[in-house]
Amino acid sequence: MSSLWHAHIAPSSYDEFFELLKNRKDRTLLDLSPGYDLLSLAGTKGFSVASVDSREEILKAGKARRPIALSQPADAFSGVLCVGTFSYLPRESAPQLSRELGRVLSPGGIAFASFAPLWATDLDDTKSVRTYFDRNGTAYRRDHGEFGAFVLYQTREIENLFRHMKILKLVTQTNGARRLIAMKKG
Repeated sequence: MSSLWHAHIAPSSYDEFFELLKNRKDRTLLDLSPGYDLLSLAGTKGFSVASVDSREEILKAGKARRPIALSQPADAFSGVLCVGTFSYLPRESAPQLSRELGRVLSPGGIAFASFAPLWATDLDDTKSVRTYFDRNGTAYRRDHGEFGAFVLYQTREIENLFRHMKILKLVTQTNGARRLIAMKKG
């Protein structure tokens, strides 16, 4: 059983991201999306893609309360894809990740980030996915076959996380998932 909420992200939302980058001389992307294969999609659009093991560099560091520091140089990428990563990172580590996204983007670079919905559906449509909350507001549900914790963000929290960038689009989908497209000021 697999609860793939990212599959509900409209393909056109990625198209918007790629459209914003299509005329850039530098066509390099950084993929920070653990477990989602966006490399082939970006490759078909003519981008050179670097990938980071997000589980190691981001999620493990955040859960261990260590600083998040991507091993990529500053101003190195015209775009960053970050699908789902914020949802599996402790809330207090999210500002560090957002700043790192801005650091690795070149001036005028574009970030695409998505945030988990309140609910998701199983691929087998058994309606067996249930979301539970603890007293601290952490959500728990089966995702990718495992029962685990994730963080839900309100729109105002996402806006605050990306206040150092220009938010071009922030959309809430019908299932509550949010997706953001933001530009590095500069």
